[in-house]
Amino acid sequence: MPPPTQGQPPGARRPRPQPSLQARALQALARREYTISELRQKLSPHAPDAHAQAHLDALLANLQRKGLLSDERAAASLARQKASRYGNARIRQDLRAKGVDADTINATLAEQDDEWARAQAVWRARFGAHAPQAMDEEAAPTTPEQRRAAWQARQKQQAKQARFMLSRGFAPDLVCRLMDGEADA
Repeated sequence: MPPPTQGQPPGARRPRPQPSLQARALQALARREYTISELRQKLSPHAPDAHAQAHLDALLANLQRKGLLSDERAAASLARQKASRYGNARIRQDLRAKGVDADTINATLAEQDDEWARAQAVWRARFGAHAPQAMDEEAAPTTPEQRRAAWQARQKQQAKQARFMLSRGFAPDLVCRLMDGEADA
């Protein structure tokens, strides 16, 4: 144990020096891609005054110039992460929330896989391989009351599935196609 410094009781620890803004930025970028807006928001609490904010702006510009900070790479990374679970509307919303501009968002989404194929995969993973309106021939209802109850149950199931798919950010026309049974086609 190092000897205590002047004025501190024995056993007291010295305060650790705080890492610089650049060190914090590089540590964050080593973990994952950040947008410029995200990194600015993450580092702003560590730049309390106007001088430090100006230093932060210069640091971000320098990192961008060196290619260490890129909205395009961050957008592509986020889109790849979310593409297997979400539709374009949800990915667009998440990118907008992270401060990515509209042109970059459009370019990123244009590079993504076909949304119809992703919607089918998400729907099948969640609800199985059969369309909600498919019924067994031998279990077909015979009385009007049974037919009405079966129709209501199918409608309820379709509504549940449609809400799920819409909440995942898939386009309403794709959800309608899924509910019409085109997923099997």
